[in-house]
Amino acid sequence: MIFRNDPNVDALVRLVAQGAGWQFDPEGVNMSGENYVKAGFEHKVDELHEEELRHRRVVPIPSHLAGAVHGVGVVDKDHSNFEKVRVVHNYSENEDWSVNSATDIPKHKWQSAADAMAHLWPRYFMIKVDIKSAYQHLTIALRYLWYHTYRWRDEVVADLRFPFGHRAVPGKFHEVTGALERFLKGQGFSASVGFLDDFWVCCESETLALEALEQIQAIRVFLGLEEAFYRPFRDRASSQIVYLELFSVFLALKLWGEFLRGLTVVLITDDTPTRGDVGKVEVYP
Repeated sequence: MIFRNDPNVDALVRLVAQGAGWQFDPEGVNMSGENYVKAGFEHKVDELHEEELRHRRVVPIPSHLAGAVHGVGVVDKDHSNFEKVRVVHNYSENEDWSVNSATDIPKHKWQSAADAMAHLWPRYFMIKVDIKSAYQHLTIALRYLWYHTYRWRDEVVADLRFPFGHRAVPGKFHEVTGALERFLKGQGFSASVGFLDDFWVCCESETLALEALEQIQAIRVFLGLEEAFYRPFRDRASSQIVYLELFSVFLALKLWGEFLRGLTVVLITDDTPTRGDVGKVEVYP
């Protein structure tokens, strides 16, 4: 077991064997939320609902057994003006008696951009790996099953995995990513940073960066986590910066701006929010 020496190994074993548990007082939680799906986007919820059933991340249950039935909705994703959408579960619809209000979570210290910047130095190499639908890899303890339900097309289903919108999700997933980060550091990759559902590693050589990538991929496969994408950042300071996110451009200019004065800097991006922030840019296919 790759985490056998981890200081949080007992919690990790319980997470895998029993599902995620947290401080939850269901007394008084008895609600039936309303769906809020924008007209014309019902097919998006249909697609997600069928996918969840197909992968058995949700299971149909008799409606009278549900302790709380929550509304589902469609919200804009990535500031795309609803070209891309995210289906969310409203676990906070009733502020007095909702699953989120009845959930007591401990305080956590999350990684930040400042933590990442502390590892950045000129001529270093960076790797970023994102885990697809990361939270849905975590199972919910069965004792909470009846309070994590939603209704769609007159069918009530219970979530077996964490959906988007649950208050306990970040902290519980942090238990996994924290262990992964500690494992990477134990392998000598001292500049690794875990951002909840993705990993960012900065190394002094391309060889070390690729070794870190291999380690992350091996752990990901071992745990059954599906990869959304990985981004290798191998370009050093030059007259052309090829990055995918404005954050990377900011870091590059902060570190190496003095070497770029008087040069034309080309930003190539496929990121919609970045194009909106920067203004008019030339887009390459």
